[in-house]
Amino acid sequence: MDEVRILELGQLVPGPYCGQVFAGSGAHVVKVEVPASRHDVRMGVRFDGRSLLWSVIARGKDG
Repeated sequence: MDEVRILELGQLVPGPYCGQVFAGSGAHVVKVEVPASRHDVRMGVRFDGRSLLWSVIARGKDG
């Protein structure tokens, strides 16, 4: 999947999760977010100032 590029525009858990699956499979995933808005996945339990769910969902993505 080295030549596959994905533009992820999802805001809730299913969209970012699918992007994470593609990234884990070797695709180049670019995460796009609305400027100055809170992403729902960035909320929740935090460690060192970062959401634990966000750390898992955003793994392997650019953006």
